Parts: sequence; C-alpha cells; structure tokens
Amino acid sequence: MGDHLGVVDLVLNNDSGKWQVTQSKAEARPIYDAVAKKSLAAEDAKLVAVLKADHDATREFVSKPIGKSADNMYSYLALVQDDPTVQVVNMAQKAYVEHYIQGDPDLAKLPVLSAAAPFKVGGRKNDPASFVEVEKGQLTFRNAADLYLYPNTLVVMKVSGKEVKEWLECSAGQFNQIDPASSKPQSLINWDGFRTYNFDVIDGVNYQIDVTQPARYDGECQMIHRRQSVLST
Repeated sequence: MGDHLGVVDLVLNNDSGKWQVTQSKAEARPIYDAVAKKSLAAEDAKLVAVLKADHDATREFVSKPIGKSADNMYSYLALVQDDPTVQVVNMAQKAYVEHYIQGDPDLAKLPVLSAAAPFKVGGRKNDPASFVEVEKGQLTFRNAADLYLYPNTLVVMKVSGKEVKEWLECSAGQFNQIDPASSKPQSLINWDGFRTYNFDVIDGVNYQIDVTQPARYDGECQMIHRRQSVLST
C-alpha cells in the first residue's frame, strides 16, 4: 500500500536556447492514513478503469500460498539478536546452493555458508511501519516479498576463511564503539554511517562482535582501524 506521493516541481528557463532549472521543489504528500487504515485521496475513476485488471491480478498472485510457518516472524530486534526473518532467508539460500553443487567434485565437499541482511528494521528515522511482520500459519508470495524486498541475485562464491573474517568485520561497522566504563547513554547502532542492508549475518560459522572495540571498517567497507572486533570460534 503506497502511503505517500512524490511530487517534484521544476521551473525551467530556455532563454539561452538551452533548458536550465531555475527553481525546484520536492515533497512527499501523504495519501494514506496508516493508523486509520484509509486513503486520504479520492479515487480517479479513469485510472481505476485502466489499472483495475492488472491490480486485481497482482493481488491474486501475491495471495497464492507457498508454504507454512509454525512461528511468528518479525524483525524488531534483528540488529541485536538472532533473527528469524534473516535466518529463514539464509536457510533458503543454503538449501538451494547445497542442491545446486551436488555431484560437483570441486565444490560438493566444501562447507556452505550463507549471508543475509535485515532489510526492514525501523528505517533511518525509527519508522514503526518499517519492520517485517509475518504471522504464523500459511505463507504467501506477499510474505516472501516482505521478507526479501530487493531484486538481488543469488551469487555463489568460493572464499577463504580470512575473507569470511574480513566480511564479518565489515558487517560489524553497523555498531558504534561502546565504553563499558562510561555511565552516559551510548548509542549501540550506527544509524548515520551504516546501512542496515549491509549488515550481513553469515550462517554456518560461530562468531561474536566485541562492541568495546572500534569498527574496523566504515559504512563503505573502507578500513578505518587496524584493530579487529570480530571474534570467531
């Protein structure tokens, strides 16, 4: 459900024979009340007539069942604990790859790891609607899109243990350094400098992140400290 309409107004000038933008304004106009669950905009009958068939077909497709879940899945605490919405993606990726490499003499005996990141964890402005919420029971394509909303491509790579370690170090940039000796409030999550969709959780290895150490990499995965913060076992 779309909740805002993006509007961009431009004032153009062509006095010199070349179009130039002289003024600009952009805004996001609210069109849906999420609390009351109702539209703030009147329907356009002509647009409804043009789009209704495709809209109904899309709703029918995303409502098709694809499986079942025995538990609720949510991403409220995905940045601070093991998270079911990330785990189910990792499990699906691992299952696909393990089947894909069966019989390959170079790959079949290698351990299969999987990396997945939480996409919806409140947004950058603590948006209460930007979380994954999948109730237990029947799963549909709509739930799959909620769990994994980006059109990424699954890629299989052969990597070394050292490369996995550095990969995790880059993910650890999600966290700020915490001083355990300080009694002042400290923000654990690096909201401003790190995108949560880059916080890869790697399934198949055991590791801990020591947040008392500075992050080794920044949000662009560029090294900023030599010290390591990921402890692997």
